[in-house]
Amino acid sequence: MLLVVLALGTGCGPGPLATPDPASAPPQAAPEAPSPSLTSAPTALAIDPGNVDPQPPPEPIWSGSDPTGSTVPFHPAIDPQGRIWVGAAKQNRFLVFDRDGQFIESWGTAGSAEGEINFMHNGDSFGGIAFASDGGFFVSESGNRRVSRFDSDRNFQFAFGSFGTGDDQFLVPNAIALDAADNVYVHDDELNVTKMFNPDGHFVRTVAEGSQPMVSVTGDGHVYAAMWQPNLLNEYDPDGVLVRSIDLDGLVARPRAADVKVDAKGHIWISSVTERGPADLADKLVELDRDGTLLHRWDGLAVTQFVIDPQGDRLYATFWEQPFLAAYALPGT
Repeated sequence: MLLVVLALGTGCGPGPLATPDPASAPPQAAPEAPSPSLTSAPTALAIDPGNVDPQPPPEPIWSGSDPTGSTVPFHPAIDPQGRIWVGAAKQNRFLVFDRDGQFIESWGTAGSAEGEINFMHNGDSFGGIAFASDGGFFVSESGNRRVSRFDSDRNFQFAFGSFGTGDDQFLVPNAIALDAADNVYVHDDELNVTKMFNPDGHFVRTVAEGSQPMVSVTGDGHVYAAMWQPNLLNEYDPDGVLVRSIDLDGLVARPRAADVKVDAKGHIWISSVTERGPADLADKLVELDRDGTLLHRWDGLAVTQFVIDPQGDRLYATFWEQPFLAAYALPGT
């Protein structure tokens, strides 16, 4: 099973600090594992962007929005029932849609107390949600500089993290993902690194130093992260060791890819959105096979974050400053 999630933005700076009640926080962490050395990085795999003709963006199967029309959805994720959850920008809650795009409900209470949510940092929204094997979920919140754990009935269980640069602290926690063992991976957008925690919130290691604000994790714990410089997509093994790099130059634009996901077949999906750089590299979605061969390329699709349906036939996407979520049929389905 593949569990992945989402990221957006690179804000920084101090903000309101809220930490969980010590009585409800997880016990003290075990001694941390050292970060792996990346001194023997492999040669980057080059992709030929000319071997696949670009296609125009397809028409969406459906698009859905907040019934009030008052928010920009971000960071889509899929719960165990197949429903799509998206963050509601600046409202500190989630919107929930069914597979056919029908709005079901909103969930979440804004605030800094236990079980409350604050995505806001420097006037923008950063955070996400990832679902655990027992139906519970973890929520990352940049405004509260923490990750909160809820059970399958949405009851608060515990939180970990506080403001700072220590191993178990955050400046801007944003993208969040789980592996099949429910280990938690959180990207810090200010520190440009992903931090790994065990299911109880104990720090394990850092991985993907110098990475962009996104993270994708396979069920067996392989981490995929796009780097700021050079323009690479790196794959790390479950011990945090760099095992492969894919050169994104000529394929997607810098300053950044917008999101990356790995589907159940092991295919790698990358979206690119930029207001700078070559126009022919901006606003696109590409699919690579597990060996890095380019399979599909959609140009003109400004996807900021996306998630692939576990059934393998649809992709759900959010867009830069657009107030809707859209579903697309994947090629060949």
